This record gives sequence, structure tokens and C-alpha cells, in this order.
Amino acid sequence: MGATREVLRRALRAGAYVGERDDRGAEDLIDTGVRLLAAAGGRAVCVDDPEYPARLRLLKGAPEVVFLTGRWNLPKRVVTIVGSRSATADACDLAEELAASLARNGIAILSGLARGIDAAAHRGALRAGGLSGAVLGTGLNEVYPPEHVALQRELQASVGLLTERFPGSSPTRSTFAMRNRLLAALADAVILVQAGKKSGALHTTEAAKRLGRKIGAYPWDVFEPLAAGTNEAIRRGATLVRGPADVRALLKGKPHSASDAPSRNRREREPKEDPARVAVAELGPRETMLLHALRRRPQPLESAATQAKLTFAEAGAAFGLLEVLGLACREPGGAVRLTRGR
Repeated sequence: MGATREVLRRALRAGAYVGERDDRGAEDLIDTGVRLLAAAGGRAVCVDDPEYPARLRLLKGAPEVVFLTGRWNLPKRVVTIVGSRSATADACDLAEELAASLARNGIAILSGLARGIDAAAHRGALRAGGLSGAVLGTGLNEVYPPEHVALQRELQASVGLLTERFPGSSPTRSTFAMRNRLLAALADAVILVQAGKKSGALHTTEAAKRLGRKIGAYPWDVFEPLAAGTNEAIRRGATLVRGPADVRALLKGKPHSASDAPSRNRREREPKEDPARVAVAELGPRETMLLHALRRRPQPLESAATQAKLTFAEAGAAFGLLEVLGLACREPGGAVRLTRGR
């Protein structure tokens, strides 16, 4: 128990709790954390613990502590499958069949337990008798969305569940966005099945690109609005995949990419957009205010929150999203700043 409390204390210092603390002190939060963690059958693992997933250590700003259930004994090959929560029925069927086929070939399937593509990928792998695990944007104590309680239980009995969020944290847009970088880090390849232009699944492929992971995407009819992000990912260099065989080839390093085709006139190619500019254009008001505050100088997050007229919890959530998008980072001493070139 003492060891668990110390690990939870370490997680709090690292900002793993998201939510309004009100008048509760750290020890009260730790008491709650111990209780919720035990109820979920979970455990807290520090970055220097042998049980900590080795691939997560490669992340810049790797979580100081992760909370997990299950075995997390991943096989040699791991694929993350992501896409829109509101994907078409055809896309969900495709994701389920892809996951099932890969799982039958000994490949573990990871996703984020969301509605749509995530749930279809999990179900496909489990239906095939394969391995599947989920990375959550909530604490282990919460089932989100609520209708996935049975699916979450099945995943817990397979690979398991993993999150960097302190038990009892409030889920926000940024906690789900930050979850996606873990999904990218844990996998050999990320496959985007169907996603709109502003789908959160695109955060996973951006994180995968920064980590040097392989990225595959399914092509769709250009008039399908839910696939604008997927087609754009292919245009920017993601490997075009049409089924399990293409994904297995991608894992072996022999993919076919739409960008591999020779151009008769290289000057006809469209210039690539700056991902940072695209990210800034899609920021919400809180992230924008914090971005302006950080342009002045590196500083503690509390100071930046005051300048941006945000609560500490709001600033923490906004900073998390800026960090995921590669726009801001935390210095070794704890100060936060914009990344170079911003």
C-alpha cells in the first residue's frame, strides 16, 4: 500500500490528475486514487519500473506513471487501428475484418475503445481469438462510452487497459488527444480506416509520424465527407492499404505508397502544408489563449494560466493538446514553452 501511495504521489506531481481539485489536498486525492484503482483491479507503474511498457519510454515527455490492468504482454508485432467515431457501417465492417485477419496472424490489435472504428477493431480481434488492448483517455475507474462495459471487460481479459490518467480524473478533449500518442508509441504501425478532416484519429497518425512509425490508410470515394482526413493522409505520404495483405507488407517494410509513383513533372506536385500551421488553425479558444501566453517566455504553467485567464485545470488540459500537436513542450526544470520555430 505504501508503495502504491508513493507512486500515486509521483503521478500527481507529474500532472496525471485532470479536474478541479476544489479544497481537496493531495493526500485526499491519493486516498481516492487507491480506492478507485483497487476497485478497477488496476495497478500504477512508474517509468523506471520493469513492467512499464518499454516502447512508451521512447516518447518525448513519456508519462511518469501509467495505470493498467491485464497482462500487457504484447507479441512482437502490434498494429493500432483508428478512425472516426461516426464512421460508416462499411468502414466499421472493414475495420472489424482487418483486425480479425491480422489477429489470426498473431498480430495484437490496439485502439482507444471509442465508438465506431475503435470498437469494431477490438471486436474483430477478439472474435478471431486474438489479442487486443485499449489505451484510455479516462481513468481506469470509468467506462467510456458507457455501452462498452462488456467490451472493456473482454479487453481487460485479453491484453488489458492502459491510461496515464489518475483515477477519478475528468475526461476532456485533450485527454483523449493525448491518449492517441500512446497508441502510436505502442505499435509498429498505425492504420487509419476512415476519418474526417478534423477527426481526433489524425492526432494518432501525426504522433506516429513523429515517432517514425509506419502509417497506412484506406482510400475512399472523394465525395465521402467522413473520409476527407483519410484521403489527405495518403496524399501526405501514408501508405495506401486495401486489406490485411497490404498491412502485413507494411510491417515487413515492403509497402506500396501512393507517393511512390513517379511523376512526369515533379514541378506539378502540390507543396506540402506545414503541419504546425494546420494544427494552429484548428485550436480551440483555450489552447489559443495559452499559446499566446507562452509566446512571451518559458514559464511555469501556473503563470501561463494566469496570463491566459484560465484555471490551472483548463491550462493543463490546453497544454496537453498543444504538446500532442507538437506546438509546446515541458523543459527538464518543469517550465513550459513553445517548441522551436513557433
